[in-house]
This record gives sequence, structure tokens and C-alpha cells, in this order.
Amino acid sequence: MKGTYGGNPPLSIIEAWDKASEYTMASYYPSDDTYTAEIYDTNCSNDKLPGYGGYSTTPSGSQVYRKTLVAQKNTPPTPTPTPPSPPSGIHILSSRSFIATAGNYSVQTTIPATSGTIMIYTSVKPNYTQETVSTLSKKLGLSAPIRQTASSFGISNEKNENMYLDVQKNARIISFDTFDNSTGNALPADKAIDSAKKFLKNADLLPPDALEPAVRYNEKSIPTSKEGSVETKKTAVVTFPRSLNGLMVWNSQLITEVNSQGNVVSMFMNWRDYTPYKQVPLKTPEQAFQEFQTKPLVVQTIKPGKVIVNAITLVYYTQPAVVNEKYLQPIYVFEGYVQNGNTTEKFRPVAIAATNEVFEEVPG
Repeated sequence: MKGTYGGNPPLSIIEAWDKASEYTMASYYPSDDTYTAEIYDTNCSNDKLPGYGGYSTTPSGSQVYRKTLVAQKNTPPTPTPTPPSPPSGIHILSSRSFIATAGNYSVQTTIPATSGTIMIYTSVKPNYTQETVSTLSKKLGLSAPIRQTASSFGISNEKNENMYLDVQKNARIISFDTFDNSTGNALPADKAIDSAKKFLKNADLLPPDALEPAVRYNEKSIPTSKEGSVETKKTAVVTFPRSLNGLMVWNSQLITEVNSQGNVVSMFMNWRDYTPYKQVPLKTPEQAFQEFQTKPLVVQTIKPGKVIVNAITLVYYTQPAVVNEKYLQPIYVFEGYVQNGNTTEKFRPVAIAATNEVFEEVPG
């Protein structure tokens, strides 16, 4: 990326993105609230940095950061949907207790008693063409010509430049946004889910392996034409989880934002297609726990004394949208807290490869 955006002092584009990323990091906020953020130039209310829609070649010299609350520290966690039938290749015998202590580390939780092998999958490139993307764009209300790059198809509505669609060529990664600035209270969860499902079905974008969604509520700060002034609106964010052969697929994303009128105003999908590759031996939770003890823990305020694990989950892990994924592999996710004196704090979940043969980089 090239160029600079205004400010005092001016920021390079990559520095500007780094500044915007502060909003997405819970560690920057004592409350642990988590945000997504966008940065754009006030020369045009919807002028984004390169790589996120259109952008101005003559920026005005003033930056604005728009943040959207994703999760609040005091918001009750969304229940994890019950997975369907057990996956092929894994023999789930029963649930069993896992209680162990090793130095300052201890674990006390219930885990599936598993044995055998697990399937590794390869990512499959979707068959997107100008024709299929054109059909999708019409279902979404877009009519502008398709612009094509080596990696994606992009569309902006010639009648309403606030709308855009981006479809990646190498994976089922789709972004849609109307940059909606309407006000009003968010819909109840059931109505928001109905609106999201209707939108996705009409666009043929609701995957058959999507599970029942969860709903969170966002408060979004929107800059007005008056400098330094913002308006606040509330929307419902409907998120669909995914399962594959009975295991949750961690990091697969299908997120829709529904406004007070029941319209889906933005959508993001990272829902790659997979085909079986080969069966490989599965590590036991005990083996993964030994490896967990070698990993650094991320906490905000206290220095870990004791480390207590209270949840171990076996899932598949999808790479982030920016990564060119080749394989889908299983990981164990460790959750828990650290203790120092009378103070406790949750550590950031830790991923451990669930097989000795690692096919993709395991998340930090």
C-alpha cells in the first residue's frame, strides 16, 4: 500500500491501519470491550483506504475512525450450539473428567473421550465467474458493472455509491456493505434472525452446514457533517456458527448486521469449501495439555502465578480471510484463567494442534 493520510503528523497508510486496529484490540481498553474499526478520509464520507472499496486520490488531510462494538465484557456469553452427530474417523466413546496438576498448571474439566484418527481437509476454490457474481449482485440490489482484479470481483452501485460487493476468487469470502447511516433501535433477536435468514436465502448465501445463529447488539458511532459530531445507532449482529462432521469450525464466519427496519446493511462471509484429504492420528487431551504448558499466555493486568484450565474443546480451525488457506486441520482450544494471590483473570484462548502432523500454521 502506498500514500499518506492526513493528521498531525501525517500517517502512512499502514500506520493509519495500525492506529485503527487499536479499536479492535481488547487489550487497549480496561473494560475488555472489543471493536471492529474502519479508517477513512473526511474528503468523502465513505472514502476507505486501499483494499476496502473506493478511495480518494486527493485526501482532505483529516482522518476519521469509525468503530463498531462487537462484544462487551459484561455481556453474557452466547451459548455454544450443540454439535450434530460425531465426526467420521473419531470414536466418541463418552465424556470423561480430565483432572491433572503439573507445577503451576492445573486442569479440571470434562472432555469427550476420543480415540483413533481425524480427517484433514483441503480447501477448494469456488467456481466464481463474472456471470455468477453478476447474478449475486442483482439479488443484492447492485447494478453497476463488475470490476475484476487478479484476486477478486468488485461491484459498486452506480446509483448509490454507498453500496458495494467484493467476492474473492480463491475462497468463499464475500463482503457486502451499504454503509447504512439510519437511526433507530435494534430489532428483537427473533426478528433480526428472520431478517438475516431471509436475506441470505434470497441471495443463495445461507450454507447448508450453518447452525442456528446467535445475536449480539452493537452501538455504532457515525460521524455527521458537523466536525467532531457523531450520532449513535443500534443494530443487531446475527452470527452463524458452523460445524463439519460434528466438530465446530472455529473462525468460519457468516456475520450479518440488521438495522431497525429489518434490512441487512452489511454482511461478511469467510466460509471456505472443503474436500477430504486424509486421516491422521489424533492427539489426546493429555498430550495437548503438556504442550499447552510451553505456550506463553496473554493476559491484561496480572502476572500469572497459577494457571487453571477449565475448558478444552476440539474444533476445526479456518484460517483468517487474509490467509491463503490450503488445509483445514483440528486444534484443541484451551480456556481458563490465571491466579496471582486473590486476583484472577482469564487468559486469551490458546490453540494447540490436535495432530502431530501440522498442515497449516496454528493460531497464536
